[in-house]
Amino acid sequence: MNILFITSTLPRYIDDGQAPFVLEQALSWQDKFTGDKVFVLAPHDAKAKADETIDGVTVRRFRYWWPATHQKLAYPAILPNIRKNFLLIFQLPAFLFCEFLAARKLVKAQGIDFIFAHWVMPQGFVAHLIYRMYGVPYGLKNYSSDLRVFRKIPLFGPMLAKTIIRSSVRLICENSMLRREALEYFSATERPEYEDKVVALTMGVFHGISEQMRAGGGSYSYDFAFIGRLSRKKGIDAFIRALVALDDDGISFRAQIAGSGEEEQALKNLCNISRIEFIGHVSRERKEQLFRQTRFLVFPSCPSKGDIEGLPVALLEALFMGKIVIASKATNIELLPEWKDLRVRIHLLDDPYCVAEFTGLLRKLLDTQTEEIDRIVDRTQAITSSFGWDSRIRQYRHLLIDDLGVSQ
Repeated sequence: MNILFITSTLPRYIDDGQAPFVLEQALSWQDKFTGDKVFVLAPHDAKAKADETIDGVTVRRFRYWWPATHQKLAYPAILPNIRKNFLLIFQLPAFLFCEFLAARKLVKAQGIDFIFAHWVMPQGFVAHLIYRMYGVPYGLKNYSSDLRVFRKIPLFGPMLAKTIIRSSVRLICENSMLRREALEYFSATERPEYEDKVVALTMGVFHGISEQMRAGGGSYSYDFAFIGRLSRKKGIDAFIRALVALDDDGISFRAQIAGSGEEEQALKNLCNISRIEFIGHVSRERKEQLFRQTRFLVFPSCPSKGDIEGLPVALLEALFMGKIVIASKATNIELLPEWKDLRVRIHLLDDPYCVAEFTGLLRKLLDTQTEEIDRIVDRTQAITSSFGWDSRIRQYRHLLIDDLGVSQ
C-alpha cells in the first residue's frame, strides 16, 4: 500500500526544534511494514527542503505563501502563532488550498491508497475533500485542541466536524477525554454507532531505541529537568518559580530546561539563578542522555486560553525510560490505561501555580536516595514497554487498515 501522512508540523532540518513524533511514526511504519510505501506531506519553511527522503520515507513540503520567508503560520504551531499575530489568520485559506493541491498531486502521482491525517483541523478537512473527489479512504488523529476549533464556527462548524469524522475509517484520539469530546459531536442516539470508530491510543516514543539505551542506573548530573516546547500551556514558568523558591530557601539542586518555543525569552527573563540551565533544542541522542543523567522529570502543564495538552510525548518518553515523574493533572496522565500501575511512580501536582505545593514536592524528592530511584526504573520500564514505536505502530496499522479491511 502507498500511505500518505498529512501533518502541519514536521522537523524542517537536522536538529530542528520541531517535535518529531509524526516523522517517527512514519519511519516506524516504513520499517515495520516493508510492503507499504510511506509519504509525508508537511508545510514548507524557508529553512526546509521542498523534497527529501529520510530513511526510506518520502517527504514533500508544500509552499503556502510567497516569498518563502513570509510563511509564518505553521511553525512552531498554528494556534500559538495566530494568537501572537492575528494577521496570520489570513494565511490560513492559502494554507488549506495549497495543502489540498499538494495532497491531490501526490494522490494522483503516487497512487495513494490511504491517507492518515494528523489533526482533524486542518488536515482532516483536506483528507475529507480528497476522499470526496477521489475516494481515497482516510484515518484521523486528534492530539489536543484541534477538534475544539470546530465549535468556534457557529452552526457550520459542528456539522463539518461530524461529517469529517463520519467519513473517516477511524478517529484515533490521544486520550479518553478527547475521545469523549469527539463523541459529544453526535447525538445520544447516534453515539453508539461511533463507539468503535472513535478510539483512544497515545503516540509511541523513541523509534528504534535499543534496550541498552533504556537501561537506568549510574550517576546523576541534574536533579530536575523539563523537556518540550517552551509554550504557555507547558507551565514552565510555574516550574521556574518553584525552583527559585527552593534557591531562596538555600536548598542545593541543579535543573535544566530543554526545548525552544515562543515563550523562551520570557522564561529566561523570569529565571535569575545559575542553578537553572536553558540548553535549547536537543537532538535524539542528547535527549536520551538528558533522561539518563536526570533524577526527576517535570511536566507542569496548565491550560492556556483553550489550548490544552493531549498527553505530552516527552512525558511518555520519560516513563518509557523508567524515570520518576512529576506531572500536573492537566497533562492528562491519569487517562493512561496503565495509570493504575503507574500512579505510585508518578507524583501528581494539583496546581503548578501553587508555589508552596510545587516547592514542597521538589524538596521531598531531593531526599530520595539514588538506590531507591534505580529500583523504580526496571518496574516502570516493564509497565511502559508498549509505549515504544516498535510495539505501538502495529496497533496503529491494525486500527486504521487491518481491522477494517481497507483495500490493500
